[in-house]
Amino acid sequence: MTAPLPELMTSAECAALIRVKPHSILTMARQGTFPPPLRLSARRFRWVRAEVEAWLAEQQAAAARRRAVALGRGDPAQFRVTREERQKPAP
Repeated sequence: MTAPLPELMTSAECAALIRVKPHSILTMARQGTFPPPLRLSARRFRWVRAEVEAWLAEQQAAAARRRAVALGRGDPAQFRVTREERQKPAP
């Protein structure tokens, strides 16, 4: 029995989820600030929905920590991330 295939998203679907323009998705992926796409052909890219949703949850958690620090309710050290941690592949 084969494993089920992951649900894939287009750049337009990713863009709608995080409220940016579709071109920004590929730009962010190239910069390493968004999950890398699967390249289906020379001009066709898709993203694994679970990876995008995990990235979004991570971004929302980081924003909540920054808000807490700005309001004086959090420790600034808790949201410092090293370069190695940022470049670590998602599980």
